[in-house]
Amino acid sequence: MKSRAESIYSRLPIWSQDAIVSAYGYRLYKRRYKGKFNEYLKRAQEQYLLDDKKLAALQNKSVQILVSAAAVNVPYYRRLFRRHNIDPGEVKTTHDLERVPLLSKTPLRKAPEEFIDSSYKGDKIHVIHTTGSTGTPLKIFCNDTARQQNFAYFTRFLMNAGFNPFGKSATLWGRIVVPAKQQSPPFWRNSYFQKKLLFSSYHLNEKNIPCYIRKLREFQPDYIDAYPSSIYAIARHAKRHHIDVTGVTRGITTSAETLFDFQRQTIEGVFGLPVFDQYGAAEMCLFVGQCQAGNYHIHTDYGIVEILRPDGTPADAGEATIAAL
Repeated sequence: MKSRAESIYSRLPIWSQDAIVSAYGYRLYKRRYKGKFNEYLKRAQEQYLLDDKKLAALQNKSVQILVSAAAVNVPYYRRLFRRHNIDPGEVKTTHDLERVPLLSKTPLRKAPEEFIDSSYKGDKIHVIHTTGSTGTPLKIFCNDTARQQNFAYFTRFLMNAGFNPFGKSATLWGRIVVPAKQQSPPFWRNSYFQKKLLFSSYHLNEKNIPCYIRKLREFQPDYIDAYPSSIYAIARHAKRHHIDVTGVTRGITTSAETLFDFQRQTIEGVFGLPVFDQYGAAEMCLFVGQCQAGNYHIHTDYGIVEILRPDGTPADAGEATIAAL
């Protein structure tokens, strides 16, 4: 069911929709890239060069800070530590995290406010909803600091892939930026301050895709940020109809869905570019991305990732496993 705001937006002229998208985009830009963003980006770039020993020391220090804060300031963990007689001072390394019981999604769904650090009460808290790609969507709380740190790492990923992170970009996501009933172009809206064109994934079909290609060729984005299925639909159409899309953009990154091998092969073959896939998660607890060699890497300076078996025990190195919590 449409919200009142969406209903009003859908009835506005396109220039007004562009203005609204740009205003909202400017607010997001400030939240993500102002404040201490440059400091966080510099730190992230420096950490990228650390050796394994220094990365391990950084992780252990982060664990100590995180656990100490959670034990004192986060209602859920304050009770959990008391109930299980966990001394936060004894959790000093990543391996010591095994002492803390695993968190399932149920408590997060039932009482997400119980996970807010009380020391941030003076901050403006934002709410983010997960996509629900692995189950029921979750409500996540964060402040500007968390967002700026998160986008510092995403910016580092783009830079390492050879993209201009502050240049023009085109997105093909699930945002409803174009009214569902619209039958003719433009199937995109302009976020002026972000230097983005937000393309509608909902209007991608054989009839409309040529309009998308023409606009991309005209806009010449530094990179395209898309669902794998969306950019694949364009690549498949171009291949079927022998449409040349080389030179349309300088880079392509995908996320939010699984990028299948057949999709990658078609996209890279048609656009003449490597695809850099990444997985960030709205929860901002891990970041995984491809390097120039095409390998996936867990960015261990971003978050601590535990690979577990379905029974919750740690998996061995190289062991394939799926854990559902």
